[in-house]
Parts: sequence; structure tokens; C-alpha cells
Amino acid sequence: MRLRALFLCLSFLLVSGCSDLGGLVQCDEDSDCGSGSACSAEGLCVDVAEVRQEGQNAGECSDEADNDLDGLFDCEDPDCAGAPNCQGDDDDDDDEEDDADED
Repeated sequence: MRLRALFLCLSFLLVSGCSDLGGLVQCDEDSDCGSGSACSAEGLCVDVAEVRQEGQNAGECSDEADNDLDGLFDCEDPDCAGAPNCQGDDDDDDDEEDDADED
């Protein structure tokens, strides 16, 4: 009887979406993971606090290192898009004025 009750409880947990029973959940994007979890660079659902992002600590967007190990360095990484050193020289689309400054 106890074994049957245990089986029913485990079945309920699996059917209800509780997939964290000590196993690893694979993912392609954050939406594949449950609430409070995110898809890591390794393709596994992990707690949001464990996911590393470039620019999470001061200086990471200018240290010429791939701090989050996603293959993108500093300003090439979308996580650094808001970093001051990753901003363009100006916000206009007029390249003629920029070219005149170089002469």
C-alpha cells in the first residue's frame, strides 16, 4: 500500500510539471524553463541567480574576456549593449559629419 501511495505521489509531481527531482532539465531558451529558472549557456535550466551575464560586474564589458562563456566578448555580447564603452560615438545617422572630423 505504501509503495502504491509513493508511486501515485511521484506520478502526480511529474504530471503537474515539477521536474526538479534531482535531474537536469535541458532547454534552448528561457521559456523552456519554469518560473524562477533560466536557460544557461550549457543548455540546462538553472536558478536565475546562477545564470552568468556579461556585464554583471563592473568592468566586464571592457576586459576583453568572455565572462559568461557564450563565445561573445565585451561589446559583441548583447548583455553589454547598455555599457557606456559599447555605445557609438554619436546617435545620429549622418556619417558625413563624422568623416569630416577625421580629416
